[in-house]
Amino acid sequence: MNEQLFTEMIKVARSDLKNINNYDAKAFLKDTAKRMLGRGTTNRDMLFWPAGMLLLGLSEAYRALPSGSAQKDEILADIKSYVDNWSETTGSKVSYIDDALAGLTILDLYTQAGDSKYLQLADKIYEFLKDYPKNSNGNIIYNKAAANDFCFADGVGEAAMFLSRYSAVKKDAAAHKLAGCILSDLYENSLDKRSGLIYHAYSSSKDKKLGLLGWGRACGWLIMGYAEYLACSMASNDEETSKIKEQFISFSEAILSYQRSDKGFSWHLPAIEAEPDTSATAMIAYSFASALSSGVYAEDSAKYNKAVLGAVDFIQKHTKNGSVEGSLSGCEDLCVHRQIYGHFPWGQGSALALLATSPQMV
Repeated sequence: MNEQLFTEMIKVARSDLKNINNYDAKAFLKDTAKRMLGRGTTNRDMLFWPAGMLLLGLSEAYRALPSGSAQKDEILADIKSYVDNWSETTGSKVSYIDDALAGLTILDLYTQAGDSKYLQLADKIYEFLKDYPKNSNGNIIYNKAAANDFCFADGVGEAAMFLSRYSAVKKDAAAHKLAGCILSDLYENSLDKRSGLIYHAYSSSKDKKLGLLGWGRACGWLIMGYAEYLACSMASNDEETSKIKEQFISFSEAILSYQRSDKGFSWHLPAIEAEPDTSATAMIAYSFASALSSGVYAEDSAKYNKAVLGAVDFIQKHTKNGSVEGSLSGCEDLCVHRQIYGHFPWGQGSALALLATSPQMV
């Protein structure tokens, strides 16, 4: 891997994190126009998933850099500053399921710095997830304000990642059980058996699968949740872990079959000749890399190693001066995927996480 490029990517991610909550006049006017059209507006929650993805990428980069590196110290300072600012300005308020993603980095701060205040912040995220409304299957509903029981791959993947790591740090069996429950439930109820891919969401009360089948980032969110669960559970031989592992391998095989000839993944996985998406590519390959480190793939490790290295090369080809381009814009609602591609925090953060954990780095 190009070490200079990795260094430049870190600089861009740090800059993105520092500027992610800037709300200038242009952004205000855009939000005003969106409200008039009945569309979603900018989310001002400091822990929302775009920031969470940047924090994840920077946390992985911190781990990958050698001890004594000046950049390593700068990353840690930026992460602490961001989390402390959230805590001080909001009273550590957790607002959305998507905030769970940033919780991984908060747990990292606790394990790296040994400061109990970060564990207390993680406790607040856990309490939020534990008490959040569930559907009839015990899965976490994505948005209680919407007055429905829709479970999204986004929320399940993010929550499962946090719950898995939280259970490992706290030795909390209930958090571990909830992570396994929501992963299996989402997979089983949103799976398309013919393609092996999932729909974006599902409703238990309507008994319906919802959203686009095989949306790249939806598959990315869920497989990230699986990979983190297994990374925190591979030493266990319990029945639930074995079930999760079987589902993960089946899901991995299905996703891998859609890898493009350029080694990226399309924004819509089955549309192999459609527009590629650097964010979906990075999220999926990051999960593969995590599973390789955990020893999940066993005899198939060479195949997944090749897939990860191909994805890393794809990402590097879509990066200019450290800025990861070619990421699909945010999803505004079920099946609302405006075809806008460019530099976004979720593309930068996930790509940085991938490069930091790729076989070339570990």
